[in-house]
Amino acid sequence: VIAFSQTDCNTAVTIQSNNTYNINSFSGSSTTPCFGLLTVSGEALQTYWYKYIPTQSGLVSINSNLPANESPNSENTRLSILTGNCGALTCYDSADDVNAAGQLFLTNLTFPVQAGNTYYIVWDSFYEDNPFEFEFTFTPQSCTRVYYIDDTSNNSNTEITLNWEPSVNQPPSY
Repeated sequence: VIAFSQTDCNTAVTIQSNNTYNINSFSGSSTTPCFGLLTVSGEALQTYWYKYIPTQSGLVSINSNLPANESPNSENTRLSILTGNCGALTCYDSADDVNAAGQLFLTNLTFPVQAGNTYYIVWDSFYEDNPFEFEFTFTPQSCTRVYYIDDTSNNSNTEITLNWEPSVNQPPSY
């Protein structure tokens, strides 16, 4: 699917279904709460914006680690998932480099979503302006596992305190 994404939050293209999407080249510029000011040598990085509003709670997987994107066509991508409204976005999740040590700068991220919330999907390219593809997959789930575990505290030889954020679609007795 060729879906011409837009260059800012207000014009983000809505993803409607599971599919492979193509970005032909980057344009626009942005900042995100996930990575801060997106610049290289003081110049704003180019971004592409999509949004997804699930009708059911579940998991979203976004993957640019695809054969079409591998070397010599490898695109160094970063991915930010934002929530809120365009005037007040917050970082929900982010990903960068499947394996930087192995020179694989593509991105793969799975995160829980709640029905009715808007999730902004923002791609930026840190170094290049090459076209690339990404897969978008939504899987409905009635109960998702905990995804975000906070730092531990009270670490000793005999105890540890572990804290986590509740699942986005937690059962009533959770």
